[in-house]
Amino acid sequence: MRYFVMHCKASFNKQVIPFMNSSENDIIVEMFPNEKAIEKMYQYGYCVKKMLQLKVRMVKAVLNAGEIEILLTNLYDQDTYKTACFKELYYMRWEVETSYNGDKNSQQLEQFSGHTVCSIKQDFYALIFVANLQSLIEKQCEVFLEKENKQRIHNYKINKTLVSEV
Repeated sequence: MRYFVMHCKASFNKQVIPFMNSSENDIIVEMFPNEKAIEKMYQYGYCVKKMLQLKVRMVKAVLNAGEIEILLTNLYDQDTYKTACFKELYYMRWEVETSYNGDKNSQQLEQFSGHTVCSIKQDFYALIFVANLQSLIEKQCEVFLEKENKQRIHNYKINKTLVSEV
């Protein structure tokens, strides 16, 4: 089994809104896919029936600013995975999501040169190679940048947002 923890909006489905407004902090619910989800899954090649029952744990994570985030997970064991641990887990996933954002936007991960599985894989692996190469170059430049920043009022950083045309 693959475990997951995901953030969801209060408008995610009809069960999240009442949970958000309740005094409960951690519940396990049964969810069913709606027509939109069934159609989307069909587009991805999956056959999902309307009566497919999905067991999901909903957890409220109260952030430092007092904001409440709703997390969905299949880590059902409430004794092993206490409600309090999900706040830290929420912050841990932030770096991963930021990395995905970089892959999708600055490195244009979703811009494929073809539509076949082979061409998409080639583009993906090329992107990962270039990202690793960029990371190695940045690591070498950081040593130089640290020396330069000692002589400056403000610390400069490497600009990682530039996208080159291929």
